This record gives sequence, C-alpha cells and structure tokens, in this order.
Amino acid sequence: TYWAYDSILLTLTGLAGIVLFAMIFSQHPTVRVNLQILVLNPLSIVFAYSASRKAHNGRRHFYWDLLFAFIVIFLACGLFLQKYAEGMWILACCLLDRCIINRLIYSAKK
Repeated sequence: TYWAYDSILLTLTGLAGIVLFAMIFSQHPTVRVNLQILVLNPLSIVFAYSASRKAHNGRRHFYWDLLFAFIVIFLACGLFLQKYAEGMWILACCLLDRCIINRLIYSAKK
C-alpha cells in the first residue's frame, strides 16, 4: 500500500495545522473562525508515525476515521458557512480519498 505517501501527507498537513493552530490565538478578526483547521489538523502530525506504522504492518489506524469525520464537517461547512480557496477543496478531497481507500484496503484484509 501507500503507507509512505500517507505518512508524508499526514506530516505536511500536520505542520500546516500547527501554523493554523497558532493563528487561532491572534487578535486579528480574519483568523478568528477558520474552519480549515479541520483539514489542516495539528493532530495529523501527532498520529503520522503510528498511522504509518500500522499501515506498514497491514492494519488500519483509528485516526483515518477521525480525519474522515473532520473532512466531512469541513465540506459541509464550506457549502454554508465559509468560503475556501480551490486548493483547500482539492486537498480535502485528496485526504477524503485517502481515508476511504485506507478503510477499503484494511477492511478487506480482515
């Protein structure tokens, strides 16, 4: 499978999530409510090692289910509450794709 790709993807989105998390504490009104934190989540960097280790061993990590829920909330909020750049929609769809593929691959191995 693509465990190395998943670990790079989780690490990069986690690093961007750390930047967004730091922006939460800013006093500037444009960064007050930023739902992009659901996709660029700092938890991704926390779970990147354990998720890729489990994937390398042929098992699915629970973080993919959590990330799936975050992305679905992000997409739903993007339709009604907040406008995102096209790149965020593409990234969210790529991450959603990886969540679904990981679920399908590791559910079939049971």
